[in-house]
Amino acid sequence: MQYITSSNNRLIVRIKALKMRKYREKYGLFFTEGLKFVMEGIESGSHIVHIVISNSFFESEYYANYSNRLNNSNAILYMVPDQLFREISDTENPQGILAVAEIPQYEISSILHEDSLVVVLDEIQDPGNLGTILRTAHAAGFDAAIVLKGSVDAYNPKTIRSSAGSIFHIPVISCHDTRECMECLKEKGIRIYGTHIGAEKNHYQVRLDKGAAILIGNEARGLSEEIIKYVDETIKIPMPGGAESLNASVAAGIVIYESVRQRYHNS
Repeated sequence: MQYITSSNNRLIVRIKALKMRKYREKYGLFFTEGLKFVMEGIESGSHIVHIVISNSFFESEYYANYSNRLNNSNAILYMVPDQLFREISDTENPQGILAVAEIPQYEISSILHEDSLVVVLDEIQDPGNLGTILRTAHAAGFDAAIVLKGSVDAYNPKTIRSSAGSIFHIPVISCHDTRECMECLKEKGIRIYGTHIGAEKNHYQVRLDKGAAILIGNEARGLSEEIIKYVDETIKIPMPGGAESLNASVAAGIVIYESVRQRYHNS
């Protein structure tokens, strides 16, 4: 284990930079905090590059209980003073452990097949919403999540926390070319269903048990003009109480779990 004391250390400077999207994209790295998330990363087989712990964490029972797994992770271990750890942390009350990992790169054409279930996020802005949707899609056994341009970064620290570790278990495809991604879905024979308040059909009136992409739009504006032209059919969630709309992650959860219901019903 290596010991770092200076805030000018190259690794410390880089971890601080990884709080910003442009540096995550530049270096192809992100970091995640907390023992649960670090262990999720290790156990999922993700490429963990560095693990940093604080003095206090090193002296705690947590390190004693998990030291073997941390040391066997193939990551380089570093220890830093508590104050320095607080400088690099993105949380108010850090647990004292974080991991730096490589951002996985996925080819959409190799991930998807004709029966794939996918959630597609169009200009989702809130990292909490995005993380919650990823967590729900992972829980529901979806094959992938596609994050279209204009959306918040899937590897934003708040998104990772909201995903509760699911970011390590479901392929997240960051799509910079909307047309290319949508055409790939169509080439695979995957039907694209867009949630829209003006749709004629309810979400449970279409087939979502296989070969389906569920498209969730921006929290305020819904689906963009660029994306709606690729939709095979729009669907709505009935709201008999008269509310104007639902939170994006709640709406996604309802439609995603309709897919689960149909799979159980049709099995």
